[in-house]
Amino acid sequence: MRRHRHLLLRSKSGKTVSLCVEFEEGGKTKRIYLAKVHGWKANLACKYFGFESDGWNDEVARAFVGLNALRLSKDEWEARKFANVVKGLSKLELHFWASKFLGDRERADRAWRAMYE
Repeated sequence: MRRHRHLLLRSKSGKTVSLCVEFEEGGKTKRIYLAKVHGWKANLACKYFGFESDGWNDEVARAFVGLNALRLSKDEWEARKFANVVKGLSKLELHFWASKFLGDRERADRAWRAMYE
C-alpha cells in the first residue's frame, strides 16, 4: 500500500528548507521536492510556514505559496511582507496561487511581483 505525506524539511546543514511529498511503498521511500529556499529565507520559512500533514490541505498550500513567495523576495523586509501576505490569503486566493506556481512558474513569479511588490 502506498502512503504519502507532505513535509517541510530542513537540510542537515540547516541552510535549506524544502517542501516535499514523501511516498512510502514496499519499504522504499521516495521524495519529490516542490519548493526550496536557502539561507535566511529558510529560517523565515520555518518560522511562518510550519505544518504537519498527511495530504494536501490549506496549510500545505500555504507553505507551498509561502516558499515560492520567499524565493522571490529581494531582502528580509520584503520576505516578511510576502509571508504576511501569504498568511492573510483566503482559501480561494491561496489555491489560485498554488495552481499558478505549480503550472508556469516563470509567469507566476512575474504575476506575484506585479500583484504584491
